[in-house]
Order: sequence, then C-alpha cells, then structure tokens
Amino acid sequence: MPQTKRPASDTDFFIDLAGVGRFRYGRKTFGDRIGIRAEFLRLTGGNEDDLDLSTMAGLVAAHKVLCVEAPEGWVDLEVIDALEDEPGLDKKLLGLYQLVVEKEGSFRRVPISRVESEGPGAVENDGVLGAAAVQPVAT
Repeated sequence: MPQTKRPASDTDFFIDLAGVGRFRYGRKTFGDRIGIRAEFLRLTGGNEDDLDLSTMAGLVAAHKVLCVEAPEGWVDLEVIDALEDEPGLDKKLLGLYQLVVEKEGSFRRVPISRVESEGPGAVENDGVLGAAAVQPVAT
C-alpha cells in the first residue's frame, strides 16, 4: 500500500472496500477533528450552503486527514481537478466513509450497566450517574 501523509500507529484500523481494496486509517483524535474541519473549509471556500459540495468536501477531508494507507490505484485526492476522470468516486468515498464511521462507532460504544452509588439515585443507564432525588430541607 502506498503511504499517505499520516504516520502509521498501532491503534490504526483497516477497512476493506469492495472492488477497491484495503485502507488503513488512524483513530480520530481531537486534533484530527480540527484538521478535518480546516480541510473542509479549504475545499468549500466557506460555501457550506451547497449540500452536494459540502457532502463531497466532508468525505474528501475526512479521508485525507485520517487515511494512513490506500490500495494501489486509489485516486490521488490531492489533485482535485482530476477527480472528474474517476467514475463513481462519489459512491466509493461515501461507502468508505460509512465503513469508517461504523468502525469508529465500535470503539466508542459503552455497554448499559447499573451504576453503583452510595444512597439513592443509582439508575440503569449508559454509565452516567443520575441525579439523586431532592431531599427536603431540614428545619
């Protein structure tokens, strides 16, 4: 696989896109979120009202920031002008993005469990302690 700008890490994950090949992605960090937004704004020129433009710019920005390795023959997203020569690129990018989002979601799932607490207020939830009942003021 050809190397992209992002260095490899032992927390990377792999995505297999049918008909294209295997991609390696880095797990998204807070800094990556900023980088994706900056690339998105660069690609759209601040014109976020165009839904088609915003969607494609978001897909390209996320891929450019998070991708570590792409399969041989994958389109060079640095050369935006040449993208029209790539048939079905929008569907490939959308499919790839959906797989990445699903994989990232699997890293963040928290099982529902009973929260342990001292006293009233322990509720079954996603790990966040619910507020205890308000007690009357002692007089």
